[in-house]
Amino acid sequence: MYGNQPDRWDPSLTGDGRLRFAINVLTRLRLCTADGTVDLKSKDGLGEPPPGLYRWFDAPGRRTAGVPIAFGHWSTLGLIDRPDLLSLDTGCVWGGQLTAMRVGPHGEREGLFQVPCEPAQLIG
Repeated sequence: MYGNQPDRWDPSLTGDGRLRFAINVLTRLRLCTADGTVDLKSKDGLGEPPPGLYRWFDAPGRRTAGVPIAFGHWSTLGLIDRPDLLSLDTGCVWGGQLTAMRVGPHGEREGLFQVPCEPAQLIG
C-alpha cells in the first residue's frame, strides 16, 4: 500500500498501483505540479510551496476549480474559508481547535463552530 509511485493518475492504472495512487491522494497529497504529478515528500503549510509546486487546490487548470470542496487532514494549513474551499483541520490533536461548519441544504454556510483542545500529541 505504501510508496510514492505511481505519482500521476493514469486511467490505465490497475491493481495495487491504482489502489496505492488513490490512497496516497486521499491521505497524503499536499502539493502537485501543474500537470498533476503529486509530490508526496512535502508537508508544507500555508507558506509558499517550493518552485514548480502548488497546493493541490490551487493547481492551475484543476478540473474541479470553482467546485466547493471541504477537506481536512492538513493541520498546518489551519482554517481556510473561501467560497470554493473549506479547510477544517485546525490541529485539535496538537492543542489547536476542533472545527466544524454547519452547511445548509443548498451548500450555504450557516455557522462555524470551534472548541479548544488539550494536546493529545506533543510537537517536536
